[in-house]
Amino acid sequence: MSDIKYKEEKIKSPVDGTNMCFKVYSIPATEDYYLCMSSGFTTTSKHTITPDGVSEVVANMRKSAPKLITDLEWIDWDRELVWTPSILNMGPLGIIFPEGTIDDWVWKYAKIVEIPKEEQKNYPIPNKEGKFYESRLDIEGAQIFKSTEFLEACKAMGIVDDKRELKIKEGVFGNA
Repeated sequence: MSDIKYKEEKIKSPVDGTNMCFKVYSIPATEDYYLCMSSGFTTTSKHTITPDGVSEVVANMRKSAPKLITDLEWIDWDRELVWTPSILNMGPLGIIFPEGTIDDWVWKYAKIVEIPKEEQKNYPIPNKEGKFYESRLDIEGAQIFKSTEFLEACKAMGIVDDKRELKIKEGVFGNA
């Protein structure tokens, strides 16, 4: 059994033309992942499109994704990939997600907040009698960023610093 090693390559974004796009690939090759830190759009090597149609992954995504995600789809004909806005769930740091309509949308960053002891009874854990959540996503209090400010949302989350360098905190991706 061979170990898979992951490599990162900075590429020109096909979505907005910036140099803030990353391709993560493995050796030996498995699946490639792309994320444009400027636009917030993402894709994988399995999100393919050709003049003859789309991959099963794209077809299924189009059936299950929120309407805004599919409305904002961006086709990269050079790589034959379908790019969509990210939903960036970073566990204990919270989530960044798009919200709105195709003509008027924003990025939202919802933090994880502690639930006060006296309110925990309102947040039961399904199938765990007498157990309650101690924290939750603060969707109602989410910070709002323009559709062009994905990087600012990442800074608010604490995963990107002012030099636009990705800072993965220990424990966010397992032992990363």
